Amino acid sequence: MQDRLRPLVNRGESAVLDIARAVCKATGTEPFAKIRIADAIRIEGSGIFDSLYKYALSAHFDNLVSKNNMGYLAIEI
Repeated sequence: MQDRLRPLVNRGESAVLDIARAVCKATGTEPFAKIRIADAIRIEGSGIFDSLYKYALSAHFDNLVSKNNMGYLAIEI
C-alpha cells in the first residue's frame, strides 16, 4: 500500500504552504492545502456556465487561508 501513496503537495506548493503557516501564525488565520473551489465558494445558483460549474467541482486552490472558518485568501501556484 505504501508504494501507492503520493505526496499531497509538490515542492512549490509546500514552500508556499510553509510561508502561509508562518504568516497565519502571526495573523490568527489558518492555512489549508488543495481545497476544492466548490468547497470554498458557493457555486450553487451562481448562474455560471455549466463548463465553469463542472470546473469548480473538480479544480482546487493550491493553498487557501481561512479566517473564522471562511476562505480569506486563495493562492494558486
